[in-house]
Amino acid sequence: MLDRGHRSRTPARPAGRRQEPLWLKLARHAAVSSVATVLSQGVLVLCTLGLGLPPVLANTAGAVTSTPPAFQLNRRWAWGRTGKSHLHTEVVPFWGFSLLGWAASSVAVHRVVGALRHTHMSHAGRTASMMVASLLAYGLIWGLRFVVLDRLVFGRLAKDAV
Repeated sequence: MLDRGHRSRTPARPAGRRQEPLWLKLARHAAVSSVATVLSQGVLVLCTLGLGLPPVLANTAGAVTSTPPAFQLNRRWAWGRTGKSHLHTEVVPFWGFSLLGWAASSVAVHRVVGALRHTHMSHAGRTASMMVASLLAYGLIWGLRFVVLDRLVFGRLAKDAV
């Protein structure tokens, strides 16, 4: 017999998009990554060519500049999360992947700079080589980051834990 005097005790679903196709989240994440990449690479070029900063410091400035907007765009647009961000379950893992990407990118930039040190390549050519190394390193981390963000940070499993 149904008890009409009591409400259902099923917890409300957290805010977010309902069961969107994986390809759509992947496309949104790729678009956000493209925006973040343009921003970080622009800062890298500005810091290297315009300000004369050392390559790894310029790479660091690019990563630090692009991570906050990438977090917000991924959280809100790619995964449709609203409300206050959770420090331990969202912010820390996202920044952890950003740190991993920065470390891989910085190692790649450092190695390229070392390999080109005794060549007659122009400053612009060296900067372009650093950009390619940085992009390749971040690209290696990108796929893993998407899976973790989708499954554990912003996606289905994260919603079940809330």
